[in-house]
Amino acid sequence: MARRRKPINFELITAGDTGELTRVLDDLRLKRPCGPNQDLHAQDYEDLGWGVPRLVNERYSDRSDTAGGYTDLQIFQIAKACGVEGDSFCGWSLKWKLNNRGIWDTVGKSGMTRRINRLNERMSQPYRRAVREGKVGESVFKVRMQRDAEDYHMRERNDVYVNAAGTAEAEMIANTLFGYALGHAAHCEFKSTGGLGDCVAGNEETRNNLAQRVAAAQREIAQLQQKIESWEASREAIGMFTLARMTESEDN
Repeated sequence: MARRRKPINFELITAGDTGELTRVLDDLRLKRPCGPNQDLHAQDYEDLGWGVPRLVNERYSDRSDTAGGYTDLQIFQIAKACGVEGDSFCGWSLKWKLNNRGIWDTVGKSGMTRRINRLNERMSQPYRRAVREGKVGESVFKVRMQRDAEDYHMRERNDVYVNAAGTAEAEMIANTLFGYALGHAAHCEFKSTGGLGDCVAGNEETRNNLAQRVAAAQREIAQLQQKIESWEASREAIGMFTLARMTESEDN
């Protein structure tokens, strides 16, 4: 009887265990992964002839059918353990991070490329769903606020950071809190897991940028005021000269 494989230990993965991370990556790069419980077999998949085989077993209906039986949250945890950041899964960024950690450093360039391509197929969509649909818990989102105007110089874009459970909620919060002053939410990007306190640094940076704009505008106003005063003085001088010449002509 074949020895039963040990389930993937996600506590070890999130704790930074390279051996367990390598084990789960080795599973995900297979054509038919064994899954987080290591209990999937070839008959649990159907091969449609393109892309990666999909799960067909109803026992795994709560899992992404193209991610080898792993849930979106589990895929997110694996990606974060690899060092993936932002709201998109980038295979080539992952390749660089795995190279730095010495994972798969003996498989050669072509072998690494094949494995990264497979990981990209399996992980990109579940990772994106996890961060956009709030499956990773409290998270920090960067929301690009945009004020539209016919005058190009009146159009503005500012980034604000909010704590939410997904992109839809983050946009709603940003529109509610900042819409009256900064316009509407035009783009939303997952930054990291975390609470309200993790938004402070990003928002403080935006506040500082706005303060710099105010200072620059005030300098421009002062310079314009000087120009106005100079132009008014010139206008008065020309007027006085003209009046003097007219007076002289009348006296003569």
